[in-house]
Amino acid sequence: MEAKADSLMCSYNAVNGDPACANKMLLGDLLRRDWQFGGFVTSDCGAIQDITTGHLFSPDNVHGAALAVEAGTDTTCGNEYVDLVSAVRAGLISESEINKAVKRLFTARTRLGMFDPPDRVPFSSIAMTENHSEQHQTLSLRAARESIVLLKNDGVLPLQQGKGKIAVIGPSATSLIALEGNYKGTPRRPVLPLDGMEAVFDADRIVYAQGSPFAEEIAVPVPRTAFVPSLHAEF
Repeated sequence: MEAKADSLMCSYNAVNGDPACANKMLLGDLLRRDWQFGGFVTSDCGAIQDITTGHLFSPDNVHGAALAVEAGTDTTCGNEYVDLVSAVRAGLISESEINKAVKRLFTARTRLGMFDPPDRVPFSSIAMTENHSEQHQTLSLRAARESIVLLKNDGVLPLQQGKGKIAVIGPSATSLIALEGNYKGTPRRPVLPLDGMEAVFDADRIVYAQGSPFAEEIAVPVPRTAFVPSLHAEF
């Protein structure tokens, strides 16, 4: 509410027995009525299908898609809404309910300037040189530092230069995929956790072990997929 968000994503889990993306209490009563949210809601990827296959909340996706739109999920990260035509024909949802979602979606597109000439859209004038600019790197580093949550620190942190060995354990320390996740852009110069540690604290101080594999059948060490020793300041 304070940030005046214009779009939200409903999640996979259920609240009080109703899947979040088909939850009238969450999306209707709380979000749109109490919080006066006026933007659009999108599902997480596969969350609409999960209403039927995961939560067993509906007999099929035709019913699940209708329930989602009726609750307030305007668009889906997936193709589940192709069944809305069948849902209308079956009388599960009216065209007027779908039109509400369409209006929210096109309102967002209009506000973003997607139907305006490029010279009238502020976003169109952002140069590619802004990508990974020094200013953006600084802000990204600050966001990363301030988002870290420590369960408990008994004086171990911050690590001191030149004192003792540092153990880095786990396959994620050398995996670019684990660093990026699955919702990402293409990083220009990614720095893996192990590489960053070695660059900052000297490789001789770092002892690395894979520890547990990502899965039981994958017992081989995970190879490093990026190494940029000159970028330790970005770590």
